[in-house]
Amino acid sequence: MKRVVISLVATLLGLIIGYSGYTFRANQLRLKLELHHTQQQKLELDIKAKELDTKLQEKLKETDDLKKQNDDLQIQLQAKKQQQAIVASVKRPVTVVEAPRIVANCGDNQYAQYIYQHESGCNLNAINSIGCRGIGQACPGSKLPCGADYACQNAFFTNYAISRYGSWYNAYQVWLVQHWW
Repeated sequence: MKRVVISLVATLLGLIIGYSGYTFRANQLRLKLELHHTQQQKLELDIKAKELDTKLQEKLKETDDLKKQNDDLQIQLQAKKQQQAIVASVKRPVTVVEAPRIVANCGDNQYAQYIYQHESGCNLNAINSIGCRGIGQACPGSKLPCGADYACQNAFFTNYAISRYGSWYNAYQVWLVQHWW
């Protein structure tokens, strides 16, 4: 009977040891799987962190660009305000200007003639230093569609005066203030 008991105990011990080994291996495999899963999650988090860092860098650059644009606009605004203050501080004398007289060979509109005289001396072939040309000095000169033809040039500049200023008189008034039109 002792043998049977010893045999049973040995069998039980074998089973316990076998089960313990199996349990140990199962726990070891489970830990390896958990470690692998954790490493995979870490890689995914690293990828997301890099993507977020890239987006953050882009947003920071956009913010810097917008700040620079804002600074530039503030400088421009300040310059315009200073310019307006200077213009406002300059007192312009009030002068009475007589209507210009008609000059021979420069058309029959006194206001157009005044501008033509001051722009080109009524010279149909006049070209200034920056390439404006004709009796009214079209800039750029290439947009004037005619050569030394008074009727064509006068029609071109009349159309310009009316479309831009409403009349030759208004163009003349602008010329008196700016010394260009």
